[in-house]
Amino acid sequence: RSGGEREALGLPASAFVVASVGRLVGWKGLRTVIEALAELPERIHYLVVGEGPEREALEVQAAQRGVQARVHFAGRIAHDGLPRVLSQCDALVQPSIGEEAFGISVVEAMACGLPALVSDQGGLPEIVVDGECGRLLAPGDVESWRTAIAALAGDAPLAARLGTAARERVVRE
Repeated sequence: RSGGEREALGLPASAFVVASVGRLVGWKGLRTVIEALAELPERIHYLVVGEGPEREALEVQAAQRGVQARVHFAGRIAHDGLPRVLSQCDALVQPSIGEEAFGISVVEAMACGLPALVSDQGGLPEIVVDGECGRLLAPGDVESWRTAIAALAGDAPLAARLGTAARERVVRE
């Protein structure tokens, strides 16, 4: 992960970065991650890629929880630029609280070697094998999301092993 690329995204070189990619709408559950972030170490940052009507509410929530400096809104990124951005991150988070049919952004992040933390619902369990290439988590359960993010951030070999397995799963399937 290159410092220059991260700097361009407003991310500290030493941060552990979780990312979400998609439309900023309520059912995507991004509030869960911002809420979790408030009780996580300062070195953990959240990169939000996408646009949508929920952005302002998410910015307000981040400010209210005192984590606005650690939540980075990248806006819309062209599809062909996504791998470059994802390669600067350490994990993907897809905390959907609404039914997610098939998470193409999850597959794309896994192809970039990122472990995936996703809600255990809809089509997401078909993509992520719990404990092998990421974790399946209860939708909206802030504590389980906080614990899962902290586990990855605190265990580089675990994050690397899950990320490698994630990439292998995408290539294989």
